[in-house]
Amino acid sequence: MGIGQAQNIATPALRLDFRITSQGKPLAMNPDGISRFDFLLSEISLQKESGEWLAGEEWFAFISAGEGRLSADTKGSPPGEFKAVRFRVGLDPKTDFAEPSQWPPGHPLHPD
Repeated sequence: MGIGQAQNIATPALRLDFRITSQGKPLAMNPDGISRFDFLLSEISLQKESGEWLAGEEWFAFISAGEGRLSADTKGSPPGEFKAVRFRVGLDPKTDFAEPSQWPPGHPLHPD
């Protein structure tokens, strides 16, 4: 699996673009093989040039190879240069077991 690169998309957000590949080619989805490849990202943090980590409590992403949802945005992040990014694949237990309807439609954690 290959992972894309971070790029500035619009001040003040940062977008992470993913490429899901197998043997250098886009992952083929089919009912006789891989029929679904989805995951959630949480705890996305950006490291400033100073070394300080900036975390957004509302930065979540739903990544789905089958649906072509292959990016995560850090909406509300300040403009500037960042030297690293880190994130959790999945959710912490508290968020995972929380009521999903608390999130508005269209949010990565809403069950729509």
